[in-house]
Amino acid sequence: MNDNAIYVEWHISDVKDNHEGLTDDQCREVLQRVKYNHDANIGINWDVIDATVNQLFSRQLDLLSGLTSYKSSLINLEQESKDEN
Repeated sequence: MNDNAIYVEWHISDVKDNHEGLTDDQCREVLQRVKYNHDANIGINWDVIDATVNQLFSRQLDLLSGLTSYKSSLINLEQESKDEN
């Protein structure tokens, strides 16, 4: 390691931890987009990564979120039905 330089490493697992609905390939796409398009005055941070995810995949994540909410509602309804019997 060179004492005259530093670097910060972002991994697809970092992206996936905050955006569980993304695949490994989609996380790679986010990192590549951030790498080549970030503002050097801002750098790469969670806001930049989140904005990039939203730009690339917001529709997909909205659909997944809606599906998760729907499934959760069904489970709650099933549990309430069992509790009534």
